[in-house]
Formats: sequence, C-alpha cells, structure tokens
Amino acid sequence: MAYDASTTLGRTFEFDGRLYQVNTPARATVDWTLTRVGYEWDVVASPSGYLGVIGELKYNQVQAAIEATGLGTASVDTKAPVPAIGIAAGGYLLPRTLSVDLEVTGIKLPAQDTREIRYVDYDVRITGHLGRALGLRAGYRSIDARYLVDGDRGALKKIG
Repeated sequence: MAYDASTTLGRTFEFDGRLYQVNTPARATVDWTLTRVGYEWDVVASPSGYLGVIGELKYNQVQAAIEATGLGTASVDTKAPVPAIGIAAGGYLLPRTLSVDLEVTGIKLPAQDTREIRYVDYDVRITGHLGRALGLRAGYRSIDARYLVDGDRGALKKIG
C-alpha cells in the first residue's frame, strides 16, 4: 500500500523530532508492506459454506517520510510483527456460480502504563466461478492500526 501527496499543512505537528508548522508546503509518502502468515480452521464446513477461526502473524513494514520547505526530509522505517485472531465465513450466493467470503482479524492490547495497541483488518471478497479452476474475484479491505507508546501517538488507516 502506498501514499504520496503534497499539501500545505493545516496544523502544527511533530514528526521524527522535527516541528512542522501550519501553512508550510509539504510532501508526505508512506509505503506499507503487510505479510500475513496464519492458519484457518473451519469449525463448520459444508458444500454451501463455512465458518472458521483464524490465528495469524501480520508482519508490517512501514516507511514514512515528510519533506517540508526549510526543514528538509525526515523519515522513519518501522517493522512490527502483530499477532491476530479472528473469524472467517463464506458461502455460495448462487450454487457453484457466485460466492462471498469475509475475514475479520485483529488484536487490541489494553493500555498498560503508556502502551496501547489496536489493529483491525476487514476483508470481504466476492468470487464469480467460471468453471472448476477459473474465477474472477473482487473485494474490499479496510485496515485500521493505532498505537500509543510513551506519548508517541500514531494512527494509520487504509480503506479499500
């Protein structure tokens, strides 16, 4: 997932130890690589659908940079393995022709001292089956990652 935009800052904020003032022209980039490794166990499985549980590790690598007039470029490169649990469900809307699948995984670690982490991943897919081994798939994905560690706050949301 990637983000690249230029704007005039609408508020003052601090990034990587630098203070960025309101009304400063700036360019921000974010590259987010997400690797998922996990296991799904279908508790209920039938020819018409399934319901299961998921356990996985989401390995996130986020590279973010901001370049502003007079301040140069500041960047961070963060790697974070995040364990997650969730559910998976799916079934045929039209027998052997059209199916839908849903996955919701995530984790929330409550605030302990100065640490709080929340990560939620929604994934909905619809598949048109064009035969035994061929299909067309479309979907929607939303990822919401938030953290608070020692006063360093962050929120990252990817929709679609």
